[in-house]
Amino acid sequence: MNSNIEKIITQFYAKINKPRPMFFWLPSPLQCLLGLAATRIMAKDFPKELSNLWSNLRSNLESNLG
Repeated sequence: MNSNIEKIITQFYAKINKPRPMFFWLPSPLQCLLGLAATRIMAKDFPKELSNLWSNLRSNLESNLG
């Protein structure tokens, strides 16, 4: 199933002339949070346009875990 989702999303990106996104499939919400934390540590300076995305993602994950 994941490969079908990746294929569809990749096709959408191609239609808007954007490079293929990277996909990360994690088996649990906890591992998503750990992956998010690790990503933030590795890439300390996120571009400003991504800060809202990360805030929304964090808020969504916290709501779903709560």
